[in-house]
Amino acid sequence: MPKEKGSLLGMLRGDEPGLIARISHNLSGEGEGGWGERCIVKLLRNRMGGASVFQNVYVPINDRTTELDIVMVDRSGVYVFESKAFGGRIYGQPDQMNWVQHIGSQKNLFYNPVKQNDNHCRYLSKVLQIPREAVFSFVVFENRTDLSKVSPLSGGNFIVCNRGYLLQVLQDVLSVRAPILSKDQLQLIRIRLGEWSDTSAAAKAQHVQQVQSRMFGDTCPVCGKKLAERKGKYGFFIGCTGYPDCTYTREK
Repeated sequence: MPKEKGSLLGMLRGDEPGLIARISHNLSGEGEGGWGERCIVKLLRNRMGGASVFQNVYVPINDRTTELDIVMVDRSGVYVFESKAFGGRIYGQPDQMNWVQHIGSQKNLFYNPVKQNDNHCRYLSKVLQIPREAVFSFVVFENRTDLSKVSPLSGGNFIVCNRGYLLQVLQDVLSVRAPILSKDQLQLIRIRLGEWSDTSAAAKAQHVQQVQSRMFGDTCPVCGKKLAERKGKYGFFIGCTGYPDCTYTREK
């Protein structure tokens, strides 16, 4: 599938990396996931003047880490962005274990990103020692992704959108959220997120190995607790024994 084209208007506004950066990215062979994250970071830093933005945040959980794509923080709370580089049409609901990507006649299953980012938000609130309602989830797909079969696109603490609509929906969320973090809390959170995003190459490699070793084992890759077989309305599946604090699931 061809790569997503850059937005000339977004580049001119400073909401997206420039044309040279896009060309360099195309020549580099780097996946679209990295480009999508760069676009989100650029938008947030350009438009959210008083907020702090952190990329590739490795949050410590017990003896391991979990990676968050992008985290933004200001007095109204902490915002966790999960970037998805998917083309085609997406089918899914927030309570389903897996979503489906349709590209022509081809179908691909992938883990429900709303659940995935909800786990990120839960554990970030835990390690930062702030209320869960202070952490808001954004799942951001590429502009070429068709989300017409995802329903609903928003809930009490999450939004699913294309990147082109991110600024609009983010401003809508911020307009109704009152300050929830004290200045001292905000300063401490900024310090910790800065430490967790300034990670060495060795630590990143260790994180990848941890994820790979846990994905098909009997330990939850999100929180580290034991996994067990469960039965739901869609049949049997593997779920975390840490539920409801952890909502990780996978197919049996």
